[in-house]
Amino acid sequence: MAAEDAHDDAEGGNEGDKPKKSKPKVLILVIVGVVVLALVAGGSFFAASMMGGKKKDAKESKEEPKEEKKEEKKAEGGEGGKEGKNGNFVSLEPIIVNLSAEEGKRYLKITMQLELTRPEGVAEVNEKMPQIKDAVITVLSSKSAEEVLTVDGKFKLKEQLMTRVNSTLANSAVKNVFFVEFVIQ
Repeated sequence: MAAEDAHDDAEGGNEGDKPKKSKPKVLILVIVGVVVLALVAGGSFFAASMMGGKKKDAKESKEEPKEEKKEEKKAEGGEGGKEGKNGNFVSLEPIIVNLSAEEGKRYLKITMQLELTRPEGVAEVNEKMPQIKDAVITVLSSKSAEEVLTVDGKFKLKEQLMTRVNSTLANSAVKNVFFVEFVIQ
């Protein structure tokens, strides 16, 4: 028997082979486990960073409207108008009008700001807002899409709007008209 044991030890025997075969299997399992853990950790980090970015953007977007509302309130004359180096500004609410067109219906949605020559004009503009909106709607609805789509057409439209709005004001004047939104459909 001693010869058989020596012979088994020399050949490696069945008992010696099992631990050698199980070591590579264990090593492979450990490597696969480490790779899976790395992928899960990387995926978790990526997901957390994406969610963190969305939460940050959501916080920023919640803060921006508050600031915009304050600026709009000032611009509408709620706190004496928004004074700048070039004068005071008054924002008009968005206006939607039908454009004059022979074929089909065309709409214009416009939001604009009026730059006034005098700070005291903000109060007057707010008092006469119905007349100003009527003047703006009258001018806009008389235009066709082709007239206001070009750059020159927009400049002419600004001039006409200034003239019409200034005709409604007594103590101040509109120095400039700024289109904040201009959409034709």
